[in-house]
Amino acid sequence: MPTAPNIWATNSAAIHVANGGVDVLGGSLRNNGGVGIGLRTSSTSALVHVTGVNFHGFAKAIENFSVTTRLAHTACSFGNDNAVVITSAFTPVVASAATVEFGGEFFNWLITGAVPIGTIASPQRYAGKPPISILAAAGAAFTVLVGGNISLTGGVNYPMVAGDTLTLMTDGSAWYEVGRSKK
Repeated sequence: MPTAPNIWATNSAAIHVANGGVDVLGGSLRNNGGVGIGLRTSSTSALVHVTGVNFHGFAKAIENFSVTTRLAHTACSFGNDNAVVITSAFTPVVASAATVEFGGEFFNWLITGAVPIGTIASPQRYAGKPPISILAAAGAAFTVLVGGNISLTGGVNYPMVAGDTLTLMTDGSAWYEVGRSKK
């Protein structure tokens, strides 16, 4: 687990995760030529989590080259001198259900299916953390229901179709709407 790396890269990746999972905590990855990649993954079926890293001057700040690597980043900063900030970031997918369980502490979720969502399990896992956002996947058509442990603006159910979003925060026992968008 690299902790607070300070790396200047030239033409390649400052950090290349070729096998297994890794956490990168803090530090700075820099390139002043607008080439190279800050962090690149090519491992398979791994979790790569980047927290609090400062990226500057790359052709791509973060590139997830593997379709099976779960790449997540939180609290990172990206200078406006990066040509591309991130490619192929991981968004976990959950099927709609009467009770939805978000496994892990990701803050963006892609929801598939058509079953109404009445409860979101384990709100205590997200208490005191940033809000979570759910995005209706292509082909999805489900409704988030008021009641259970979900409180929506105006006390009205929210029917969602592909591209719609809902942002929620929790006090540890219930979920409260903080924003939404319709496609």
